Amino acid sequence: SKSSELLIDICQKMSAQVYLSGPGGKKYLDQNKFKEAGIELRFVTYYPQAYPQLWGEFVPGLSMIDLLYNCGPQAVKRIIKSDVL
Repeated sequence: SKSSELLIDICQKMSAQVYLSGPGGKKYLDQNKFKEAGIELRFVTYYPQAYPQLWGEFVPGLSMIDLLYNCGPQAVKRIIKSDVL
């Protein structure tokens, strides 16, 4: 699929060896194309981890950029390295 090709291209340009997708990606990503490109395709379920946000109660589902600006780069590293996404 075109979406798979675009993502593979981005992964290759970034020298990524693994691409993480939500479970919905199973519906449209071509797993064989990722395998042929030498990129491991993993499907993960995201469970938002609460973190302090400047403007009130925790709002889940925001980007890692929100975490970065609210908590700094070390918090982003901890989330990425954790077993739970």
